[in-house]
This record gives sequence, structure tokens and C-alpha cells, in this order.
Amino acid sequence: MTKISAITKSCLNVLFATLGFAIGSAAPALARTHEPQVFRMMPSATAMETSAGAATSPCIDSNLQYFGGPVLQTANTYAILWGRKQRSNNIPDDFATALPLFLEGFGGSSYSYILDQFMPGSVIALGSFDTTTVTDKSASPGRSPSTRTIVREVCKYIKKGKLPLDPIDPVNSSGGVYFVFTTNFPRNLGFCGWHDYGTCQGAPIAVSYVPNTTGVIPGCDPDNSFAANGYSQGTRSILNIVSHELAEAATDPDFTGWWDPNDSCEIGDKCAWQFDSTVTLANNSTWEIQDEWSNSAGACVQDQVAP
Repeated sequence: MTKISAITKSCLNVLFATLGFAIGSAAPALARTHEPQVFRMMPSATAMETSAGAATSPCIDSNLQYFGGPVLQTANTYAILWGRKQRSNNIPDDFATALPLFLEGFGGSSYSYILDQFMPGSVIALGSFDTTTVTDKSASPGRSPSTRTIVREVCKYIKKGKLPLDPIDPVNSSGGVYFVFTTNFPRNLGFCGWHDYGTCQGAPIAVSYVPNTTGVIPGCDPDNSFAANGYSQGTRSILNIVSHELAEAATDPDFTGWWDPNDSCEIGDKCAWQFDSTVTLANNSTWEIQDEWSNSAGACVQDQVAP
């Protein structure tokens, strides 16, 4: 896997490049309710210190199973920043710098190599990507948005030609992950973000909703126990959510990929709020981001050797 070589960096111009990987045999199809796969809030204020409050987690220590659907071995990422400026708890100014840096380093990192075992083939043939992030200054949803609302927001900019249509492609194991970041955190939300899928112009697309978790402490805050970087609390919180949702969207973009039928948990759910140490990405940027589940290790890990 190679490091991304091109990122557009104007005021929230971004984004990302690729993931390459290795897969197991398919399990029989299993019905699954089509609802967003949510990233649950931290169970308690002391959850991180006690291995993420495992006693209250709905996930168990059992391996993910493959259900025959697509995965995103080549995953482009796109972002929409949606909403008006808030009176308080705005998305921090340093988010504009941190987001492209984080995604620039994700591909080709030992952290992303955790996903290799869930991807087809061992030959990694990746390109570089130059994608513009869109800013929508209209009011973002005041309540928890539906998948339909988020897909409609993404599709609006695809139809305008502001973002490319990058559908889930089961033949080439590729597709885009469209992140919608809102400037607000709706009241009584109860989770830190989610990923799902929908249809735009007749094609399936993977989407993720990430609200502004600035000040949502302790519920969505990864803390700064390892002093991994000097970014603001809000930016660190949001990017931990991105790591969770990107890993899940890559391995299970339309809910027919990799997940555990014993608990309905995906690769990020199993390890939510577990942090081992600072994670260094391929561009040498450092972050405090959660572990991901490894079938080969049978445990939560924060890195894996190169394939």
C-alpha cells in the first residue's frame, strides 16, 4: 500500500486515498435491519481508563464474519461541512488543517493495515486522489438526521458537479465514503456518529454522519491521555469518530460485508473507546484514535504489520 500523494488543502479541501487488503471465504447471507450503524457514546466517564467500559459494551470478543458483499479496498473520501456558525462550541478552526493531514496519513499506515485481512487479494494497486470538500452554510438538521437526509445532502452536491459520483463497486472493491460533518450537535442525540448507505442517481453510495462533538465530554471525547498532538478537543474528538466510521465503511459499506452476527458489531464497534498509545500514521502525524478489531489477533489492536 502506498501513501497518498496529492491532497487539496484550501479551507477544507481534502481528501484521502486508499486502503489495500486480504479476505476470507464468504458466509451465507443473513438478514440485517437497514438502520445506521451508530458509534455509541462512551458508557461512563471512566470508560477509557477501564478498557472502554467493556462490561457495558454490547459487543463481545468474537471474530467478524464475511457475508459476501462489497468492501472498499480502494476508498476515496469526500467531506461536506454543513451548517451555520454556532454561538458556542463551533467546529474548531484547526479542524480545517487536521482533517486533510489525518486522511493523508491514514492510507499506507500500520493502523490501516489492520483492515488488510478483510480485503480481497494481496496485490495492492493504489492511486492518488485530489478531492474538494464542500461547505454548505445552510442550517444543518436540528434533530438527529435520517439516512435519507444525509444521502440527499451528499447527492445534492453530486448532481451539482461539486463532488464526483463514486459508488460502491463490488467488482473492483472500490468506492467513496462521503462524510457529512455538521456544525451542531443535536440535543439528546445519544451517539457520536454513524455510517450507512443509500442511492444517488441510481447508484449505491456509502455515507457517514459526524456531528460537532466539541464539548461533548465525556460522551464523545477520546481524552488526551497520550498528548498525541496539540489539536483542540473538538478536532481530536471528531477525528477519532472518523477513524471508527472510515474503518467500518471500508469493511462493511452496505452491511453485507464484515460484521459479527452474534452482536451485530463491526470492526470499530468491538473496540470503541479502547486506546493503547499514540498512533503514528504514514505521514508521521500522531493521533489518539481507537483500536480496531483484528480477526487474526482475535483482539483489539492499533496496528498491524504490512501485508
